[in-house]
Amino acid sequence: MQQIRPIFKREFLGYFRSPVAYVFLNAFLVISVSLAFSRYGGFFKGGVASMESYFMFFPWLFLFIVPAVGMRLWSEEKRSGTVELLFTLPITTLETVLGKFLAGWAFLTLAIALSFTMVLTLTYLGQPDWGVIASTYLGAILMAGSYLGVCSLASALTKSQVISFVLGLLACAMLLFLGLGSFTDFLENVLPVPVAGALSNFSFITHFDAFTMGIIDPKDVVFFLSLTGFTLFLNVVVLERSTALAPSIRFGYKTVSLVLLFIGLVLVNFLASSLPLRLDLTAESNYSLSPGTRMILGKIDEPMALELYFSKDANSLPIAYKNYAARVQEMLRQYVRAAHGKLILKLINPRPDTPEEEKATLAGLTPQIPKQGGEQFFFGLVVTQAEQQRNIPVFTPQREPQLEYDLSKLVYSVQQFDKRKLGLLTGLPLQGNGLSPQIMQMMHQPPQPEQFVVGEWAQAFQIVKIEPASAELPVGLDALAIIHPQNIPPGLQFSIDQFLLGGKPVFLAVDPVSQYSKAPGGPLAMINGPVGGASSDLPGLLDAYGVVYDPQYVVGDPENAIQVQTGGGRVARNPAWLSLGRANFNAKSPPTAQLKSAIFIEAGSIAPKPGSALTFTPLIETSDQAGFISSALLQLAQPDDIAKQIKPSGKLTIAALVTGKFKTAFPEGAPPANKTRGPAKADEKADNPTAIRSALKESAGTSTLFVIADTDWIFDDYSVRKFSYFGQTAAEPINDNLALAANVVEFLGGSPDLISIRGKGSSLHPFEVVRHMEAEAHKKYQEKIAGLDARLVTVQKQLAEIQGKKTDGKHLIATPEVAKLVADFQKQQAALRGERREIRLALRENIDALENHLLILNLVASPLLVGIFGIWFYRSRKK
Repeated sequence: MQQIRPIFKREFLGYFRSPVAYVFLNAFLVISVSLAFSRYGGFFKGGVASMESYFMFFPWLFLFIVPAVGMRLWSEEKRSGTVELLFTLPITTLETVLGKFLAGWAFLTLAIALSFTMVLTLTYLGQPDWGVIASTYLGAILMAGSYLGVCSLASALTKSQVISFVLGLLACAMLLFLGLGSFTDFLENVLPVPVAGALSNFSFITHFDAFTMGIIDPKDVVFFLSLTGFTLFLNVVVLERSTALAPSIRFGYKTVSLVLLFIGLVLVNFLASSLPLRLDLTAESNYSLSPGTRMILGKIDEPMALELYFSKDANSLPIAYKNYAARVQEMLRQYVRAAHGKLILKLINPRPDTPEEEKATLAGLTPQIPKQGGEQFFFGLVVTQAEQQRNIPVFTPQREPQLEYDLSKLVYSVQQFDKRKLGLLTGLPLQGNGLSPQIMQMMHQPPQPEQFVVGEWAQAFQIVKIEPASAELPVGLDALAIIHPQNIPPGLQFSIDQFLLGGKPVFLAVDPVSQYSKAPGGPLAMINGPVGGASSDLPGLLDAYGVVYDPQYVVGDPENAIQVQTGGGRVARNPAWLSLGRANFNAKSPPTAQLKSAIFIEAGSIAPKPGSALTFTPLIETSDQAGFISSALLQLAQPDDIAKQIKPSGKLTIAALVTGKFKTAFPEGAPPANKTRGPAKADEKADNPTAIRSALKESAGTSTLFVIADTDWIFDDYSVRKFSYFGQTAAEPINDNLALAANVVEFLGGSPDLISIRGKGSSLHPFEVVRHMEAEAHKKYQEKIAGLDARLVTVQKQLAEIQGKKTDGKHLIATPEVAKLVADFQKQQAALRGERREIRLALRENIDALENHLLILNLVASPLLVGIFGIWFYRSRKK
């Protein structure tokens, strides 16, 4: 192997002795950058610091670029007759093949590495995941080596570089297309399904995708290396057969070796696919089982059966579902490995009119029918342990970020023979309005379905509904959720107080302005009378528990304001509508540690009471630019006017955990039955001496109270995006609102192991520079737009007044003065609208300019370096 180095040096430098190499490098860089910034790649428009839009085209670029590099490796040697001279040297065929291959591979690696300007661009725009970038580069280099191995073999078969290019392209195209869903479907129609599935695993795309996600799997590394080694061995065989300088080669021995090597290639890849090792390089370990999942799996006492039903043979099955099914299977295999024999996975293909299809239906799985028509299919999971059985009726690709949580929750729930009880005390229609469709139709009102948050809670708890007018809490509750409390009778307040002091957790959501409650009319108001105001509070209890909350004020935060459409049809940032990110969540507290985004609508603020001995832990906070807004002002002012009223008060707390030994809010004991509200007074304590003696005065141990000053975030309108899924209503989370609700309740009264699983797989790294530019642009032009809109309204009003002055014949008195005035106002109106349009275009002016500058920089920087190197190399050779 000593002669590999001089051959490598000769071949590698040979690329740069010809201008073709420089043209190749520049073409590759320009094309790859152009595709990334195009509307198909969406690198800048996507707003995410990720190289995915750049590397997604590499398998297709390599299809043309690598054959262009590999076609000259041996075809030129054969055409010029130097191949015979090369083999007369004291060097083996293997050394020659390896030397040439490594030179070409190094050249391709250099071409890939010259894309470093894209990495620098990402670093400037945001905070990319370096683990994902590193794994993607590794995958691209390994894939380039496999492409080159195939093309080197094609070059050894012919003297013509053109024919070599075509042969290499066709061979690489075949290995590329094997991973496409449509091609796999074709193979399954002409070949047995196991054979077609095995062939699809020999595709570049299949094994490159894992690298782009930040996963280094042994089966993918082994595939690229083994394919490269196999093609290089074939290269050696072809060269030794074609040269007359090696007549003593035992070709029968080589043929046997070739067959054995091919069998070894298949076996090695099969064994590698079963290895339990997998390196997850993502910053948040998005594709590794979380500690919570491992804890749940470690607590399994009896064996559990996992039955995955997937109709892979169904006609017109969407390709997205086939690809997603493979990922679900891989995730389930990780569960099986981590459970150490406690989980048994079975893959079932429920074909039509078979016992498997009947079994899937009996298990509660939902059959789906593709929109374009065709055969119905199943895609669900059934988990069975002893007599307990739970299921996921259908998997949807939109739910993939929550896949691990859904699976872990299913495994956890099947082990719970009796669900814990969660009391739900609220006047809001979280469980629907309870009215029949006929009554709703009579009132000309749409039906109000159950909110998704109740469904989330119901999967882990038995929901016990508590009427706000009840005298006390039901017996046997494990946790209590109080949402938007209004007019709560004193007896029920006392029961809540004793429940908390007894060590049971309480979830409390109050609101200074409830969007539902402030809505005029409504079906509930027609049946039950008007709602008791838009705000909610429990002043006696909160004051006793050391929590300061004023329902007359709403939190305003210009830095986290949401863009809303105003009555005039324009868009403005409403500082009372907040979109909070990871920086606003407590990263050390389990309920919020994994959250990334949440929306709150006209939320209030809570704070610890001075001198309180309880532990007050903020979970959700605003930015330091937040301030208070009078809730009365929200009804009258526009978002621009609201923003002007905010005086920064520092970070304000929207949600917090209060823990410790609570003191009762009823020191005098239970209030009398006929009292309407509030804690009992001193002169009333004799009315109920038994209750006084038995009432708790202080928590025996540590009690936990969760308080959040908003209720709108719980509703579907601000937490999910609903869509029709094969005729059924499904939902996709648009933020972590639902995760927050489930996290807190499960933390208070359920399994803490599930908390660490949430939010995985959706870690996006936005372009922070662009976000700041947008905020600055809005701040800069907001006052100009507001002033123009005010002037435009005035002009339109004056114009309407003039045009409204008509005679009895309903015709405008068209005197020259009036006509001139109308024309002037119309010109002013057109000018103002044009000026407003220019200002709105200016909002994106700097951002569009930044995109153009970055595109030009990436198009020019690396080619410029290549050109400088070429000039230096030429001058060095000339000297």
